[in-house]
Amino acid sequence: GPMGTEGSVDFKFFLGKSSLDSNDPHNANELAKVEKTIQSIINTPGNVVTGLQVKGKSSPEGDYDKNISLAHGRLNTALRILKGFIPSEKRLGTLKEELTPTVATWQEVADSMRKDGLLEEVAQIEKIIATYNTGKKWYDINNQGRQIYRLSFYGLIKEKYLPKLRRVDFILETYVNRAATLEEIRDMYANGEYLDEYSYHQLYSNETDVALRHKYCKEALDKFPNSIIFQTDHAAHLIAQNR
Repeated sequence: GPMGTEGSVDFKFFLGKSSLDSNDPHNANELAKVEKTIQSIINTPGNVVTGLQVKGKSSPEGDYDKNISLAHGRLNTALRILKGFIPSEKRLGTLKEELTPTVATWQEVADSMRKDGLLEEVAQIEKIIATYNTGKKWYDINNQGRQIYRLSFYGLIKEKYLPKLRRVDFILETYVNRAATLEEIRDMYANGEYLDEYSYHQLYSNETDVALRHKYCKEALDKFPNSIIFQTDHAAHLIAQNR
């Protein structure tokens, strides 16, 4: 059935732009990580991708409307990159695409600073947040921002805390349209690839070598400790050994 695999990418975008700095070694590293994540999902036999959800956050400085459209542009960039890693034969028809841009609040900035013990600074930010609080998100973020920019430690906020809030998360929706064959499962196991519960069960149920069968079952139970089938079969193996 359908499944979702979540991941996040920490792309560094050009300031105020929706394009990626492709010369940044950090970005190259993130791209490699994401490609690996996506490859491991789509290389599972019978797995096809049905959809891609991308959520992104931009930081609250500047104009709220501009930030939302910036977040949207950045998500589009991320979506194009992620899609590029999914070959058409691994897609089930046209991919369902979902973009959700949001803008972080100044409260999130304060919370992040509190973790670092900057309590006096946090108190000043929270006083501003409390003062400019009409309940209209975009209006408040802009007004609070105008006051926060004047704080003596705004340089620190801009350098250290705003970048932490800019992030892109994605969910790859996949669908297994056929079960893997025993041969495929054995290959995947030999290559140290991820096996799901069904595959592990096939692996040990079809193993004629008793010692190997017990080994696979024990591994399956270690990976999926809540599986009743694995618990039962492992217990049966232990009884058989003591006979």
